Amino acid sequence: MSTPTKSGTSSSDWDIESMDSLQMEQPAGAEMKHSGLGVASFTLAIVVLVLTFIIVIIAGVMETSAPAGMDEGSPTVVMLGFAII
Repeated sequence: MSTPTKSGTSSSDWDIESMDSLQMEQPAGAEMKHSGLGVASFTLAIVVLVLTFIIVIIAGVMETSAPAGMDEGSPTVVMLGFAII
């Protein structure tokens, strides 16, 4: 149960009104713009995620294509290991 305050409104009404006044006012039809740094960070994260999946798929194909597995000393495998790191 909410308690009345000096102005005659309940405390829960005051909380809602005060929260509404804390929000930023925007003109009608205005859209929130994303920061350039945020967009660049998101794009870079997606690119890294896709490249990581591609590298893991390449490593799996290289492992299954040879009967004895990958030769761990070959330059191709070493470069693939560096790419995963």
